[in-house]
This record gives sequence, C-alpha cells and structure tokens, in this order.
Amino acid sequence: VPRNQIMMGGVIIVFVVQIYSFFLFLYYRDDIQNGHHFCDTLYGCFKAGLGYGLQMGGGIGYLFDPTNGTRWVLDVTFFFVVNVGMLNLVAGVIITTFGQLREHQASIKEDTEGVCFVCNIDRQVFDRASTEPEGFKTHVKVDHNMWNYLYFIFMLWEQDR
Repeated sequence: VPRNQIMMGGVIIVFVVQIYSFFLFLYYRDDIQNGHHFCDTLYGCFKAGLGYGLQMGGGIGYLFDPTNGTRWVLDVTFFFVVNVGMLNLVAGVIITTFGQLREHQASIKEDTEGVCFVCNIDRQVFDRASTEPEGFKTHVKVDHNMWNYLYFIFMLWEQDR
C-alpha cells in the first residue's frame, strides 16, 4: 500500500488549498453567500476551502455569490487544479497500486503453474523434451509429485521417534 505517496498527495492538496485560501482571504473575504462569515480569518478560509471545496462538486465557487469577475478565475482554477488535478493524482496512485498488485498475483500464479515445485525447471523445458503431449504435467504427477515428498518427510519424522 503506497501510504507515503497518498500522504504526499494529501500534503500537496493541503498546501494548494492553503494558497487558494490566502487569495480568498486577501481579496474576496467580503464576497460571501447568504451572510456566512467563514472567511473572517485565514484559518476560517482554509477550513472552508478544504472542507467545502473538496466536498462540493464545483469547488469553492458555491460558497460565494455568483460572479463573472476576477474571482471567477480563482473559482475555475481551484476546480481544475484541486478537484480535478490533485484528486486524480491521488486516484492515479491508488489505481497504479492495484495494477501492480494484479501483476504480482499474475507472476505468482505463473510461477506456481509453470515451474516444477521440486526442481524449479520451466514448463517449456519438459514440454519440448517429452515425447508425450503433456510433458510437464507428467513430470509433476509422476517424477516430482510434491505429495510424495511430503509423505517422505513425514516418514523421516516418524522414524526419528
């Protein structure tokens, strides 16, 4: 599990939201909707940006009165940078991790089904060298049956008693 990568993505999101919160506090703290005073302090703007900005579909634009002015640029860039870009960055890390886990499981399955457990020789070697159509299966069932080796180990343990 890529905890470090996800944590670093979260830290980057917090820093970016802090930068946007700074600009909100500096220039647009009076541009509020329905009389809510969440941007009276920089910390209040940060809490609103982190809480509402990530939860609402349109970012921080829903918290303020509608505008076509300069704050519109801040709202749109917040949406694309934080909601689309940064959250997809974290989602990409998670998706990549699941892909790596799937590849690891496939390699384990290939090693289990394509290599002799006892002598560690590939399936292709036995299939090419054998006169029978299923040379590897014959080798695993007859020559190196792993259960026979297990029975042999139990027999040795019983003899020591």
